[in-house]
Amino acid sequence: MSSVKEFINKIPEYFDEEKGCESDLTIVYDIHDMGEKYTIRIKNGACTVEPEGSDDYDVKLRMTSDNYLKTVYGVASELAYWMGTIRFIGKRLAYEELQYCLNIPADSGIMNL
Repeated sequence: MSSVKEFINKIPEYFDEEKGCESDLTIVYDIHDMGEKYTIRIKNGACTVEPEGSDDYDVKLRMTSDNYLKTVYGVASELAYWMGTIRFIGKRLAYEELQYCLNIPADSGIMNL
């Protein structure tokens, strides 16, 4: 099984410029049980990952590493939100827009990043 860091670092690899994702977005993943934060930036049609959190974000997702991996492998983010295992701070739709901008291969076993 891959780690949180390995999955988050795949986000730019799966970013699909062809989908017309023109919004500038900043999304922070706060994996609080590991003390890790990652910032995903979409700007000018490009996607990057920074290995630290930003205080200037559109949305921050706060969760444990176990809950992040559950989301990767298939627990819907909406369900995780309602169960209280993911906390969205800011504009939750920014996370949904990121998911739309990704082109994850069907045979990868990955549902969300």
